Formats: sequence, C-alpha cells, structure tokens
Amino acid sequence: MAGKKRRKKPQPGRAVAVAAPPSRREARLLAKAGPDGVPAGTSLRHDRIGYALLGAATAAGIGVPAVLERCGTVHEGEQLIGTITGLVAACVLERWHSTGRCVGHGPDLRYVTARTLTGVRTVDLTALVRVRRSRMPGRRGWDELWLTDARGVSLRVDEKQVLERVAALLRPQDDATAQAGETVRDGETVQASGTVRDGGTATARVSHHAAVLLGLATRSRSRRVGRACVDVLVGLYAPGTAAGLGLLTTWLLATA
Repeated sequence: MAGKKRRKKPQPGRAVAVAAPPSRREARLLAKAGPDGVPAGTSLRHDRIGYALLGAATAAGIGVPAVLERCGTVHEGEQLIGTITGLVAACVLERWHSTGRCVGHGPDLRYVTARTLTGVRTVDLTALVRVRRSRMPGRRGWDELWLTDARGVSLRVDEKQVLERVAALLRPQDDATAQAGETVRDGETVQASGTVRDGGTATARVSHHAAVLLGLATRSRSRRVGRACVDVLVGLYAPGTAAGLGLLTTWLLATA
C-alpha cells in the first residue's frame, strides 16, 4: 500500500536504552536537574561545603566538651559525647554519596541523577573512570556500586536498571571475549571499555569486587566467603575506630 509507512528495523549490534515513564517524584528530580543533569561544578562545590560543615561539626562535638571539662563547667560526659561524635561522623561519611531513588535520562540513558546528602547530582555513565563496590552483608546492610565519572562526580547506586546499564557499557565488545565471558583473577583491576554515543569509547578502572557484581568476572566460593568476612570487618571496624578516635581526642584535649 502506497500510503503505509514502513517500520524501521533496529540496526544489528546496537542496543537502544528506553526509559520508562517517570514517576511524580522522578519528574520533580528531573525538573530540578535539567536535561543535561546537574553541572559537575555544582556537585563538587556542594561536596566541599558539606565536608567543611561536617568537619566543623565534628570538631565542635569533640572540642567543646573537652574545653568545658578543662574550665570546670562540665565534670562528666565529655568522653561519651566525643565517642558519639566520632561514630556519627563515620556513619555520615559512609553514606555520603549513597542515593535513594535514581532516574536515568538523556541520550541512551547516559545520565543517572539522584539525591544524596549534599543534594542532587548527576553521573555520566559513558564517561566513567572508576567503578568500585561497597558492601555490608546483613538485613540492614547494603551492596552498592560506587561510580565516578571523568568530571569527578561520584554516586553510589544499587538499582538493578543502573547496574545493568553500567555492565552493558563496560562489557567487552569483542565477540569472542563476550561469548567466553571475562574471567579476572582475584585482586586484579579490570580495564573495561564500553560503547558510548557517537561511536566513542569510555575506559574505566573497575575493581574485581565490582566486576563480580556486574557479571564481568567470577570468584570461587572460598574467595566469596573471604570477601564477605572482609566486608563485615571493615563495616564494623571503621565506625568503631572513628568512635575510639573521638573518645581519645576528647580525653587528650581535656587532660593535656
């Protein structure tokens, strides 16, 4: 039929990412970020301000009780306040770039925008330079991918759609390699390249721990158990160490 339009067939080897209709919350997030996402300068400036405020609050929480103790205004409780201050500071830093709801947008969903403790920020998935993994096993734990793009903006995400998109971008494009699967030795840094818009490529340093989560590498059962133990120890000792440093610092300032 002359007036009937022919449907274009998809080009072989070219995957097109299609975004689902955004929810009301995602629409508000996109409206705030803009079509190209939040500028990197804005996100990095918010980071610097947040670090400064957190540092000032931590110094005040540790130093003020110690000064009051030395002046005789407070006679007990200053070490407990210092301990709690160190613990809270460590927990805040641990979740600094963690996100709630993420939304993908832009050409081929190359941008991921989410809200963090320092405000809304956007990572360019086609310009990733470092991919790591942060994991804390348990019911109240987490398992997140820590993404950093070439502009220096970081996000920690755990949404399945984002992980699949990152894995697709970083998966080797060579047919033989893709069919065999990429197996990387434990402890080795993965150099992975992914196809990006306009035929370019992006190369990122992917830790082996992150590559396992993305399906780009494999790990034996014994290695999985060992890594789980390391994750638990790090998750427990980091806040405990910060609490101990807060206690020690308060005691030194009060008694020096």
